Amino acid sequence: RTITSIKTHMGTDYDVKIISILASQAAAFLELNKYISDIEKMSDQILENVNSGVMVVDNQLYIKVFNDAAEKISGYTKDEILGKSLDKLFLKEEDKDHFIIRSIEEHKTFNEVKTHMVKKDGGIIKVRLSTSLLYDEDNMVKSCICIFRDVTEWEELQRQVMLTDKLSALGRLTAGITHEIRNPLLSIRNASQ
Repeated sequence: RTITSIKTHMGTDYDVKIISILASQAAAFLELNKYISDIEKMSDQILENVNSGVMVVDNQLYIKVFNDAAEKISGYTKDEILGKSLDKLFLKEEDKDHFIIRSIEEHKTFNEVKTHMVKKDGGIIKVRLSTSLLYDEDNMVKSCICIFRDVTEWEELQRQVMLTDKLSALGRLTAGITHEIRNPLLSIRNASQ
């Protein structure tokens, strides 16, 4: 072979530089893609393992995310909820505020609001919920994230503790009154004897 045919076959220095740049860019892209994939897996695991219900509703009121804890709290499965319109589901009592819809419509967030949720079986549970909003590049509400937890048992325990405290205070008051009445009665009894 001649030197010209070897150079043509191998490519010019410019071609080699371009290929080298493209190869390094492809390697960087693959590394970034792997990093993003790892982050997505980790965030999915966090979302599924958190013990609070997480629901994401878009600005058209369609449910986009519903984690495992939300399933356990509400009794609904992801298949029954995802892609459905929030205003068509019976997750709230008729006369109660729907804080997710209010968040989207009023551009307002709520933090640890006491409210109720209607479970799939029709039972009503007490929940505390918080909302936050995601905005698009035009500063329009893109979606609402709702985090909620069942506090029915916790509030019942709190009520029982308050009742116990009241009964304890009543017992102390009764003992004090008894003591105050008994003191003068002892003097009267001693004097009469």
